[in-house]
Amino acid sequence: MHKPLLTILIPVYNYYSGLLRILNNLPVDNEKLEIIICDDSDDIDYEFYKFIDYKIKIILNPVNIGAAKTWNKLLKASNGAYTMIIHHDEFPENKNTINLLIKDIESHYTCDVFVLKYKILKNNKIFNHTSGRLKLFFINNSIAYIIRRNFIGSMSSLIIRSEFYQEFDIKLKWFIDVDLFYRVLMSTKNVNYLNKSIVSEVDRIESITYNVKKNNFNELKNQELMYLANNHGYRYKIKYFIFDIIFYINKILLLLHNSK
Repeated sequence: MHKPLLTILIPVYNYYSGLLRILNNLPVDNEKLEIIICDDSDDIDYEFYKFIDYKIKIILNPVNIGAAKTWNKLLKASNGAYTMIIHHDEFPENKNTINLLIKDIESHYTCDVFVLKYKILKNNKIFNHTSGRLKLFFINNSIAYIIRRNFIGSMSSLIIRSEFYQEFDIKLKWFIDVDLFYRVLMSTKNVNYLNKSIVSEVDRIESITYNVKKNNFNELKNQELMYLANNHGYRYKIKYFIFDIIFYINKILLLLHNSK
């Protein structure tokens, strides 16, 4: 059986227009690409899947199992040498993005992790997130800083060699992606930056992020920080103060650039 170079995993929850937007920007006919959808919606639209290309693998959860368990279910289904997750409220920046990423992976096949450029869609405008150079600076100088400031972005900002991908910790909600970033980036230093973008829609009131923030958010953050501190030995360091300055200078510069 032909092993795909890249597997794209798409978890879906009650957002079929978002799923369609992703599929419209994927090169389904590329033989080096595997696409797997796992639908955990409250009311699955079975009619929608009748029109999906037969090359796309579809997993329909008979009962709702939640986001983290759905992500882990998808990870177990991946067959590609590399794996990336694109959530239903994200999408490749254009129709050629994934084909270009596949070519980049082939050119740097010894790398274990690829860090992508990350952009956000807000108020119908696309903005840049943390610069690629800054991401590599933090990765090379203090991966643990990601627990303080998420300088990576969303899960779609990483393409990971499948053997290095790890399960999501279902005990976490707010820091679930950051925890995985930390564990993966601590397991290998073989990281490369690719100047290609996945865009994330950040102002959907139905999003997981929005819903997590609604209820006892500060208490949840503090509890999870203590959990991460116990698991990873995370402690605040004086140098993080300097990193904070660098991080927010980058934010200001990006805001100025985006306002042009």
